[in-house]
Amino acid sequence: MKIYTKGGDKGETSLIGGKRVSKSNVIVEAYGTIDELVANIGFLRSNIDDGKRNDFLVFLQSELMKIASLTAAYDDIKSLNKFIIDNTSIEKIENAIDEMQARIAPQKHFIIPGSNEVVALCHICRTITRKTERKLVNIKNDGIKGENDSYFKQLEKNLMFINRLSDYFFILSCTLSVELGVDENKWIF
Repeated sequence: MKIYTKGGDKGETSLIGGKRVSKSNVIVEAYGTIDELVANIGFLRSNIDDGKRNDFLVFLQSELMKIASLTAAYDDIKSLNKFIIDNTSIEKIENAIDEMQARIAPQKHFIIPGSNEVVALCHICRTITRKTERKLVNIKNDGIKGENDSYFKQLEKNLMFINRLSDYFFILSCTLSVELGVDENKWIF
């Protein structure tokens, strides 16, 4: 099978279920941004030498792949059940945040990233997570309620996951700063 299909040569792509949409469609923008986030988490993982932490980052990447797939399954009800993010996934992020936060001083300032490469990568992942959140909110706001209630119900759960994920990357950046002995620049206003 060839990697290229030529199906997107005119600026359209297919969602799961076969519906053709513009490559600038809010759904395509959202799952494309999730793909960007997954790739950057991979870059972050390649710079962290901690098996347990790397395993958790792989878990996050896998959950994000589910969210991307669900996002692309807008008009395919049968596929929705394959890509469920549940409370357990959200609780895993919350537990990881709580565990890290218990080991560091309370954060009272905004951070100006750049004092360390791996810590800066956490901030890149955090900002792409926030961009992903905005893209998913665009779908939520542009959607017609009643059109696919199951899709929008799961979208709400995905937004919770994404919101926690940005907090995770912030606390991970702070934790790594402490572990690596990095003094991050604090933004004082």
